[in-house]
Amino acid sequence: PGASVFDLGFGSGVMTAMLLGAAPKAGIQVTGVDLEDKVSVATENMLKKSGPFRFQREEFEFLGGDAFHYLQRWKDEGKTFDVVYSGCSFDPDTQQLALFLGRLKPTGAAVFNLGNPGKQGMYFVADGGKKCELLMRVNFMMAES
Repeated sequence: PGASVFDLGFGSGVMTAMLLGAAPKAGIQVTGVDLEDKVSVATENMLKKSGPFRFQREEFEFLGGDAFHYLQRWKDEGKTFDVVYSGCSFDPDTQQLALFLGRLKPTGAAVFNLGNPGKQGMYFVADGGKKCELLMRVNFMMAES
């Protein structure tokens, strides 16, 4: 109840819908960041009256712009999330992953993609970073900042 979720690269809103649809209706709030042109499309998809789920506008917030700008701002504000998910892959030669995981509460969990094209993996992290598992090999779009 009252969990906060960060969805980096929300695209059409499908992962946000899955996160909200799978969670009990108890104050879950999803914040997503993606390119500005994705905001209206994802918002429209989330508010459609067709399909098995009905989402309320207060359950999610989609922000357009540079995700790493928001991550840095949230770091400065001390804002953290119970769950962080990334639909794009982080470059291991940058500080992207550190900024992303830095917004995760110690009791939270993360799913993210890391690596360079052709050598990427989807990882699960929990238990304050003590648990890290490779879930599968993937080939996702790279995060840029």
